[in-house]
Amino acid sequence: MIEKKTAPGIHSLALLELPLVLLVEKNSGIGSVEELWQRDKIDEPLICLPQGETVCRNFQQQLNALGVDWFPGIEVSSLELIETYVANGLGAGVALALPGKKFPPHVRALPLNGFSPVIVGALWRGRKTPLLETFLNEVKLRAQQMA
Repeated sequence: MIEKKTAPGIHSLALLELPLVLLVEKNSGIGSVEELWQRDKIDEPLICLPQGETVCRNFQQQLNALGVDWFPGIEVSSLELIETYVANGLGAGVALALPGKKFPPHVRALPLNGFSPVIVGALWRGRKTPLLETFLNEVKLRAQQMA
């Protein structure tokens, strides 16, 4: 995952933009995210990656812009754990809509329209060598196939 601005001397190539989704248990009463934003207090625990991760930061920035307070109640180390926790009824989780990704049967993905996507890409230092150029062309091709 890359940021919009990189450190001096670091070059980047954006490959995919992955939208954020909110995962909820299939039988939860949550029909849409807009319904959540209207509540005075969101009671469902929020399951998220660590706060320093781009996914969590993008989510919290947009919540702040909407005037919604909902902070992580459970912090996990992987997107797969978020799916598992949600499927077991432990809360709602912020995840990525990966191309071709199917979520577990007990999980629904609600789109988070208007939330900044996460950009996946390549980072390198220095000039492009022929080997690096070949690698970048291959990952660009692969990313286009995925999208």
